[in-house]
Amino acid sequence: MPQPGVHHLETPFPLGAQRFALERDGNPVLDTTGEHEIVEDPWANFDYFGGSIAE
Repeated sequence: MPQPGVHHLETPFPLGAQRFALERDGNPVLDTTGEHEIVEDPWANFDYFGGSIAE
């Protein structure tokens, strides 16, 4: 069972809008699409922030 708290991950993200979703016991809790799309021009992706969600 995962421990409660903040968890960080690092993964390569594809170009385009990113979707963030959280499920607990197979039930959707939070679901949103990032505020900024990842684009091919890396200038706009420096220190990328895709969005956030809260209950």
